[in-house]
Amino acid sequence: MLSAASTNTVLQTIVPDELRGRVAALYVMAFIGTTPLGALLTGWIAERVGPPVTLAACGVAALAAAAA
Repeated sequence: MLSAASTNTVLQTIVPDELRGRVAALYVMAFIGTTPLGALLTGWIAERVGPPVTLAACGVAALAAAAA
């Protein structure tokens, strides 16, 4: 929650006032809108290979994304 709030705060402070609503809408759509898709994909993978392998793969993907 801290990173989500911080990201939103930074976005809202760096955009011009007239674009603030549009940026907020895009942020919410990207942040909240992709969660169900990721959950579906993760559930599908967990069904095929098992939850431990899926969680390990998600952890590796998160580390790779953080490194990039």
